[in-house]
Amino acid sequence: KSPISRTTDFSYDVGVRVKYAYDTVAEGNFKVATPSYLRSITQTGGTPSQSFGITEFRPTGGPMVVTANMRVPTVPEGDSTVQVQFQIQNTGGGRAFTSAEDDNTITIKGAGADCGTGAGADKTVRLAGGKSATVFCKFNVGSVTTFVEKSFSIGLKYNYFIDSATQVTVLKKPVE
Repeated sequence: KSPISRTTDFSYDVGVRVKYAYDTVAEGNFKVATPSYLRSITQTGGTPSQSFGITEFRPTGGPMVVTANMRVPTVPEGDSTVQVQFQIQNTGGGRAFTSAEDDNTITIKGAGADCGTGAGADKTVRLAGGKSATVFCKFNVGSVTTFVEKSFSIGLKYNYFIDSATQVTVLKKPVE
């Protein structure tokens, strides 16, 4: 209520912060081959670069946009892991955090993936400038003699806040 003695309207700046918990999931498929298999189909006129690597990718919507890239769609002879690069971009206009509101971190949950902390373990990642991060995850494909197709999934778990400001005006007398 405005005091009766007020002769003018008075405006106050008011800040508002909306916080919420968020999960973003990215799923897809990749196809990898041994180097010798790729050489053999290239020599017979095949086009391996178009049919190997990330073949399908489905991220959920949200303030964190995830893209996937597989630079080398091969698994060396005797190896059983391949690496997928995930680029994470904050496009929502707010800030992500895990515990403290100024930590700019998210948690990566790699289902069956090793994102730098061991297979299936969570990894906390700091967003550079609060905006982006790159994460490399290894996926086990088992023993490969020619090629293999596998599905993959990672999840991002984070809290998110958006700040906004507005003004509230206290009128000098009640509106009638």
